[in-house]
Amino acid sequence: MDKRIVDFEAQVTDFLLEKDIRLEIGETRKSIDTPLRKLLRIFSGIEDPRVKGRTVYPIGCVVLLAFLAYLGGADSFIAIADFWGVPDMMRIYKRIFRMDALPSHDTIRRTIGLIDDKDFNDTVISVVIGALRNMRRVMKIEEPKTKLVSVDGKELRGTGVNPGTPEEIRNLQTLNVYDAYSGTFLFSEAIEKKTNEIPHAQKILKAMNLKGVIVTFDAMNTQKDTVKVIIDGKGDYCGGLKGNHSGIYEYALEYFDGKTLGRISKDPRRYCRTSEISHNQLEEREFFVHALTKKEKDGEFKDWAGARSIVCYRKHMIHNVTGKETSESRTYITSLSDTDLISYSIRAHWGVESNHWYLDTVMKEDELRTTDRNAALNISIMNKAILSLYKRFGELLNAKEKVSKKRIRLMFSWDYKGMLAKLLALFDEKTLRDALVITPRKPK
Repeated sequence: MDKRIVDFEAQVTDFLLEKDIRLEIGETRKSIDTPLRKLLRIFSGIEDPRVKGRTVYPIGCVVLLAFLAYLGGADSFIAIADFWGVPDMMRIYKRIFRMDALPSHDTIRRTIGLIDDKDFNDTVISVVIGALRNMRRVMKIEEPKTKLVSVDGKELRGTGVNPGTPEEIRNLQTLNVYDAYSGTFLFSEAIEKKTNEIPHAQKILKAMNLKGVIVTFDAMNTQKDTVKVIIDGKGDYCGGLKGNHSGIYEYALEYFDGKTLGRISKDPRRYCRTSEISHNQLEEREFFVHALTKKEKDGEFKDWAGARSIVCYRKHMIHNVTGKETSESRTYITSLSDTDLISYSIRAHWGVESNHWYLDTVMKEDELRTTDRNAALNISIMNKAILSLYKRFGELLNAKEKVSKKRIRLMFSWDYKGMLAKLLALFDEKTLRDALVITPRKPK
């Protein structure tokens, strides 16, 4: 892999190969109360849109209630209220918030629905980024010189509800920007129509500092104006090609014929191959890179700012149980020329798609039924943040085996206070440094 860009997960994996780590948490009540009050202060910084003087529950209280409940397995506003109604959790509630009465699920829904989504996103993501920063410092992991972000849309399937009528309305669509290094969704924005995803992406990218950043996206966002925004921002891009890219898509298909692929496969500067066993099947991937000539840049690709290469990606899969074989082939356009960096960029884009799958299967995002679209968007933002925390936390729970996000969610339901105390250590560098016990691995 190109030394300019290193995945955080790969860095942690290398760290764990050499060392055993464990989190040792002291008295549970103390280890929970202090960081929870710190989180309460952070969430209290969210601008309260409600009428002053007519509220009972502070904005930070309502957000933290929802955040902690979703950490523990809640998947609806009713579940949030039920979660805090449990006697053991009620004791924590009274201790932290210094109130006896719980807000109803309607109060929680209304409050979350009134919060500006951009303010909510910035605040919640700051908590995740802070945890990652603490973990990186304690484990002495350096940031890469080059970063990669992925742009992709997602549909919230439970939001197409128009109460009291048989009318079907379009589910809420969101545009998400995912940071591959941190495993964090940096931005989530609502879009009313799928076709509006393109200008939303361009607006977000214009607002970002793209210097030294690689931006990946699917074929929908492979647009001339989008790549110009990235190049003007001193970044690089790698985007998929499909039939909607008349001219260059056909050109790439015709160029990468069998004879050309055979010739490229003999040149290590233009070809790389990887293989791994994943999801109970062997996956073999090949990347064929063609550096655009001056004639091609001035001809077919003249309107594509910064274009330097076209890529053919082929994947062959063999199921370990059934023996079934499947293959697929895709083409890309990119401003990159280094083959290893191109292959990493294409593979890293799958991170945003796999996290969308986790949102549906682990966080049960599609089961959230609400007519309040802003509330649904804010819950989606929170779900993404919690998934990132699960991922980081899982790397510290057990150094000898991978702990899945689903398993972590179950562990929270079995021992909430114990698991919460360990996770909260991520939010304070000193606490994490004191709690982490790191010992060298004994050579086999």
